[in-house]
Order: sequence, then C-alpha cells, then structure tokens
Amino acid sequence: MNRQDKIIIDKLSFRYRNRPILEDISLCWREKQIIAVTGPSGTGKSTFLSLFNRLWEETGDGRLTGSIQLNLGGGLVDIYQRQMPLATLRRSVGMVFQAPNPLPMSIYKNITFPLMLAGRKNGEEMTELVERVLTQVHLFAEVKDRLKSDARNLSGGQQQRLCLARALVLEPKILLLDEPTSSLDQEACRKLEELIVELKDQCTILLVSHYQDQVQRTADLVYELADKRLRRVG
Repeated sequence: MNRQDKIIIDKLSFRYRNRPILEDISLCWREKQIIAVTGPSGTGKSTFLSLFNRLWEETGDGRLTGSIQLNLGGGLVDIYQRQMPLATLRRSVGMVFQAPNPLPMSIYKNITFPLMLAGRKNGEEMTELVERVLTQVHLFAEVKDRLKSDARNLSGGQQQRLCLARALVLEPKILLLDEPTSSLDQEACRKLEELIVELKDQCTILLVSHYQDQVQRTADLVYELADKRLRRVG
C-alpha cells in the first residue's frame, strides 16, 4: 500500500516558561500508523502531544520554533500558519486524555455536542452517528437503553470509551491519545487497546504511554522522549 506522509516535523523546539522541553526534532510519519511515545515522567510527552492540536496555547506560557505539517485531507499544511483556524484543526485532530472526562450531560449529548459545535444539527443524522460511533467503540449494546442517562454514571472503562467515541464522531484524520488506559482496570485496558489497533485503519494515531507491554501490543513505531529529543527504539 502506498501511504502518504501524514505528519512532518521540521526543526521543532519548544520552551515552557523559558525551560527547554524539546530541541531540534525532525521526523516524518506516514498515515494509518500507531506511533507511540514513551519515556520517563516529566520529560514532556504530554506537552509534545499538545503541540499537534495547539492545546498548549491556552496556557500562554510556551514558545515554539520550527514547524509541524499535517495532512488533514487537502495536502500537507503548517498548522501554525495564521490561516489555519483553530476550530478547523481541532475538528481534524481528536484527543482522548489520561482520565475519562465525560461532559456533565447525557450519554447521547456527549456525542452530539461536538457535532452541534461544528454546525451539524440534523436530528436524524446525529442519532445515526451516535449509534455508529458507540457501536464502533463497542459501547452501544451496553448503553442503548439509557442514552438519556448522565454519562458520569458509567464505569471508568465505559466513560473512556465514550470519550473515544466523542473524539471519533467528527471523523478526525489524526487521533491523540494521552495515557488513555492509565486509570482503567486490566479488562477495560485490554478492550481499549484492541480498539486502538482497530482504529488505525481510519486515522493516524499518536499514543503516549509508559506501559512498555502496551506499546509492544499496539504500536507500529516506538519513540523514547529523553533529554529533549525523540529517539526511535522500535
């Protein structure tokens, strides 16, 4: 299969509150792969992930040099160019965080909320999409009779799968996963790992994880972040 370049990082450096976190990183990754980033705590793995959806900008304390180009469907584009709207970027780059973070609303509305923000308000379409993404994360059968119930009443594993479904409903080209199983029990962790592997057929995945066995089970490429550099280790 001839796969296109999905992510090109060129001479990327990042400082946070004047402390260097990343230095002179240049990499090229193809589409539909799982790329894992490992390394000791405190080395900047989550910060690195936040550069791909510009989430770090919300703190206002960072400084980035170099470039990140992403192929979001229309060819490679530098996501730090002024003409790249932040809303457009975040619709194309989904994210799931370390701890489950369902919105304080129903299961159904957790999925439809990003659709409404994107201007998609057709009720029939949204209902179909809710069923589709919940089925995709193997959650629909478990919650189909309580879609109007508060999402916070789900188990931890169910909440994390719901958050994954919420990230998938806008059909992102790139999916960022920041230690997505760290708060889950062994069975919930296994289910989520299987889902991650399934998802690489539809998007490119950047996975931050400190579980070496998880990385071995899921990733196509493995990098270690240490001493402000990314080094390929698998």
